[in-house]
Amino acid sequence: MALGGEFEPRTGGAGPMGSTVTLWEPPHRFSNQMAGEGDFFNQLDYDISELPDGNSWLRYVHSG
Repeated sequence: MALGGEFEPRTGGAGPMGSTVTLWEPPHRFSNQMAGEGDFFNQLDYDISELPDGNSWLRYVHSG
């Protein structure tokens, strides 16, 4: 079980506030989702890519 702001480090693991890890591919991709009553959901997706110049690009998508 996850405590505070921690996540169980695996797909299907528990996250804070009753969320579930829906994608665990370190160090590049992570996603978690929290569902509620009815059709309520809150999903956060993170995708980290390395650029040719050595910098990194973070793509963050919030759905719900």
